Amino acid sequence: MKIKIVLFILLASTFGMSSASCPNACEEGQPNPAVDRIDYSLVNQTSATTGTVQIVGVVENKGSGNYESSQGKQIVQLYEDVELVSQQAFENLAAGATVTVSHTRTWNTNNEFPPMYRVLIVYDPDIYIDANPNNNDCQTSDNSLERDGAELNDEFPTSAL
Repeated sequence: MKIKIVLFILLASTFGMSSASCPNACEEGQPNPAVDRIDYSLVNQTSATTGTVQIVGVVENKGSGNYESSQGKQIVQLYEDVELVSQQAFENLAAGATVTVSHTRTWNTNNEFPPMYRVLIVYDPDIYIDANPNNNDCQTSDNSLERDGAELNDEFPTSAL
């Protein structure tokens, strides 16, 4: 029996929480931190095809309960392809409140292979077994989102400077 429990914990922490440890649907009063969107904006333009852009990942507690946890148990991460470019730790997140993670970089619309951007909510492996029901995310299927970096090209006006 102990071997099965240890194996389950190892698999859950390696591959994400399984349906046995987290519910599939939210009930009234439960928190649901969720990646809401990835926003792109042009900070400044230096030529018709180059400039500085900002990528912002937005996480919102879409549940009706407040997310209440301790320091070091959860973090929002922003990846550019496979490289971690920014992260933001959070502890508490009231229902409807947001936390953001952002990255600013130079951009060239002529880049043949623009990167993908991915935002993830990452939890401590013991989050569902720490005896705190206020930090149990009631729906984990909305804890990541990807957006194609090629869409950043749309932030550049079509007319030259």
